[in-house]
Amino acid sequence: MSGIISGMLAKASHDLGSPHAAMSQARAAIICAENAGHDGLRTWVRVLQSVIAYWAGSPHEAARYVDAGVEYAARTRSSAAVWLPAQAARVWGVLGDAERVSEAIAQAEYAREQTQPDELDDFGGIMTFTQPRQLYYAADARVWLSGEERLAADSASAAIDAYAHAGESEQSFSDEAGARADLALARIHLGDLDGAAEAMAGVPAFPLTSGSAGSSPARDASTRRCARRTSAAATWPPTSRRRSRTSPDCPSRPRCRAASRVGGMYPVSLSSARLALREFTPADAEPLLAVYGDPRVAEHMSFEPRNREQIEATIAGVTKAAQVDPRTEYSLAAVLPDGELVAFARLAIDVGHPLQNSAQLGFALRADRWRQGLGTEVVRLLLRLGFEHLGVYRIWGARSPRNGASAAVMTKLGMIEEGVIRGHLKLATGWRDSVVHSILVPEWKALQG
Repeated sequence: MSGIISGMLAKASHDLGSPHAAMSQARAAIICAENAGHDGLRTWVRVLQSVIAYWAGSPHEAARYVDAGVEYAARTRSSAAVWLPAQAARVWGVLGDAERVSEAIAQAEYAREQTQPDELDDFGGIMTFTQPRQLYYAADARVWLSGEERLAADSASAAIDAYAHAGESEQSFSDEAGARADLALARIHLGDLDGAAEAMAGVPAFPLTSGSAGSSPARDASTRRCARRTSAAATWPPTSRRRSRTSPDCPSRPRCRAASRVGGMYPVSLSSARLALREFTPADAEPLLAVYGDPRVAEHMSFEPRNREQIEATIAGVTKAAQVDPRTEYSLAAVLPDGELVAFARLAIDVGHPLQNSAQLGFALRADRWRQGLGTEVVRLLLRLGFEHLGVYRIWGARSPRNGASAAVMTKLGMIEEGVIRGHLKLATGWRDSVVHSILVPEWKALQG
């Protein structure tokens, strides 16, 4: 019961627009589910976490939570086993992968045929995944794929019709509103503007029943969500069925940070008045050698000064890591406005545990650019990347106890010194401790005014 209550609280926080509170409560729910050994609840919570990340604009994180629930879904026949592939379809729709969308929708349909309700389904409401909701999710996945507008419209119409004939316990204001928004968007791209207006006409007047979103914040959030989707249609490019990695992952998805800011997970292009972060190229070998080949820079690193061959291998490695999907490694070149490379910057998503939502930063600045405030600019851009574009909750860094310059940079930017990791790194001179600094997204936001 404690897992169900924690999950319901997470859903309520999500509906009220507080994804970080929602994720914290979902973590409590998954712990309860693990302690109970309940595969249905494990699956349900993993999908809920994916939904929270999805609407927070972090589709790759949403995909990771879906993956974390696959094992549990295979061992249950509750409706949560239908919800998981249905949510996966939505995630792959945002990321523009038409093939995976079709596979996931088919998996959801097969899981529906095998469903045997469990005690979670007996609770009803948000604890069960209904047929109308499944149809809505299919529309929600297809609406972002070029060439599948007709399928999206058909799925959305089917969802709307299913809600019209559903019992009170299966009603959902937010999902029906979402289905209508999907229908409107699909019709816009089919050239049926009158049909799009007709699809949206009834949204503000939906009746609130005991099975719907219920609270006025949830109703308002759903209405805003619909408005964002339909207004986004004017800029949504119907290009290929599988979008190129060089184009935005989700150019018109509501609340999608990747779309509105850095153009997806790859490539990254982020700048301030003094500095910019960009992807590495083979041409960066020589300027990067001036950074990593300098003994003064390597003094506080975990490696000896590197030669040209090692630098070329480093660039090849980070370029390959940048192509991994979902991307977890962001090794970037920090350049001045004139293009001069002055630092190596890195943000790595912590993936060792599915309950984490954090990333580690690091940087190396060319020695002749020390004491010019550029280190602070590099770290500030990495914090922006993590908090504002990737949606992480915590960012941390580990430094040498003797590296006072890094301590000053992180402290200046609000990163609190947490403590010491003893015997953290084995160097040529022996084992070295590391001092950890960190900052949370609420602290970052407070510092931004």
